[in-house]
Amino acid sequence: MFALWPSRQAEREAAAVVASMGVKPERQTLPDGSRVELNAGAEIRVDFSPEQRAVRLVRGEAHFAVTK
Repeated sequence: MFALWPSRQAEREAAAVVASMGVKPERQTLPDGSRVELNAGAEIRVDFSPEQRAVRLVRGEAHFAVTK
């Protein structure tokens, strides 16, 4: 008897890059409902899984309103 279990990688949502391309700050809503305001030229990398939420500021400035 054997069983197949999904890998941790299969459970992870695809990582996404969010960037502000304009000259003014830009507001975005993340997949978990948190909001981020990116200053002009800012970029973040979002990587959510069932166990954790990870957001990395790649460049620029950002202001977050994080949901529980």
